[in-house]
Amino acid sequence: MPKLKIADLRKYLAKLSRKELEDEIVQLAKNYEHVSEYFCVKVHPDCEDVLLEECESFIRNEFVSDAGFGEIDYGGIIDTIENFVKISKKPANVVKLLFCYLESCVEYVQIYPDIGIIVSKDVEKAYERALDIAFKNDMSKDFYQEAINILLGAQNSILRFSANIYKIFASYYDNHPNNLEKK
Repeated sequence: MPKLKIADLRKYLAKLSRKELEDEIVQLAKNYEHVSEYFCVKVHPDCEDVLLEECESFIRNEFVSDAGFGEIDYGGIIDTIENFVKISKKPANVVKLLFCYLESCVEYVQIYPDIGIIVSKDVEKAYERALDIAFKNDMSKDFYQEAINILLGAQNSILRFSANIYKIFASYYDNHPNNLEKK
């Protein structure tokens, strides 16, 4: 399928009346859940907190529902995170969702160490992304405990990524809880 050019879309939309444009947008919201979520957050900013809870629940359920015997839908988890990032207006909510994912990964591997299907690079990337957002938005103190919990959880398991998690943590925090300035 050819990719739609934004210029072509703008030309098409410019030809529509206000009523036709409204109808197009309403039809998009009806047909596509992500569009509906996007407009829900635009129209009702509190909707983002409810959506965060739904995303966290989805992620936790992916790691718990099959008790280690089924396939985890990593694609669905990553899509859930990325779609939430696109519509979120609150950086703290993005960090919360990333830490939910990280906590779920660590807990899962601690319970089922033989399964080893957690992708190290994805976990490390999510951890670094969470810390980066927290520091860029002056929330490093707010999320320090979550960062430590992931670090300790990784170190207390057989996780291959524990050394890299430590390096990421050390690159953001000065290893002392009273000195939370980025190096």
